[in-house]
Amino acid sequence: MQILMLTDGPSACLDALYRINDEKNLGLVFGCHQLPKFGDKLLAQFASDYPKMPMIAIIKDTPVLIKIDNRTVIKSSLNWQALTRRIVTAGRKSELILQACKINNTMTVLDGTAGLGHDGLILASTGARLTLCESNPVLAMLLFYEYQLMMTHKNWPGLLSGIQIVHGDTAVLGGCYDCVYLDPMFPKDSYKAKVNKQMQVLHDLVAPPPLDDEIKLFDHAKSLLATTGKLIIKRPILAPYFAGQLPQQSVKNDVLRFDRYEVH
Repeated sequence: MQILMLTDGPSACLDALYRINDEKNLGLVFGCHQLPKFGDKLLAQFASDYPKMPMIAIIKDTPVLIKIDNRTVIKSSLNWQALTRRIVTAGRKSELILQACKINNTMTVLDGTAGLGHDGLILASTGARLTLCESNPVLAMLLFYEYQLMMTHKNWPGLLSGIQIVHGDTAVLGGCYDCVYLDPMFPKDSYKAKVNKQMQVLHDLVAPPPLDDEIKLFDHAKSLLATTGKLIIKRPILAPYFAGQLPQQSVKNDVLRFDRYEVH
């Protein structure tokens, strides 16, 4: 996969991304351009010249995903640091995902569609051993980068030491997990309102799976569960059940639904 990298000068961040791409065998081909400044007009021009290519701008030594929507520049970064307070205070009363997953520090958890890693960090806040699996090489590169960056921040190594990142499809994974969590890309017609900027950017990188792929992902995810394990799938409140499978239980609010499936 080709990716367009934009910088405004020499960058330690860009060097780190090159290194991660090589060390993790992500297979990305970088096309680099140096700009005099990161003005939205110039970013929009580059995006129009490369409409099919993912684009990352290194802004203040931070990798930022760029999307152009009707001439509007949309920027998105992982920014795990911004989640610090939420992670520290996370609990079943405040986090719907934890109400659904019901995990603790003795359990092993697989987030099979890691994306930006935000849900995974909330799961890891319980002390559970977490594997983040991401098949998209661009997102995997950003996950590896953010992990390495946050390992240098005070108070983060304790949380991150319980997290493993894997690049690849869940179909190649083995293992036995107490909980498998999936947050597949939502169908575009299943939202009550326009999705946030981060999700708009992700839609350019990852498409919602067709039904056949949903069924394969569902069946393989269940095969990775321990005898008493559970599969949790995040869906918009209006979306059909994933792979057409009726859950044993759903935990929901006005916007989201977490569907729970047992092994038996």
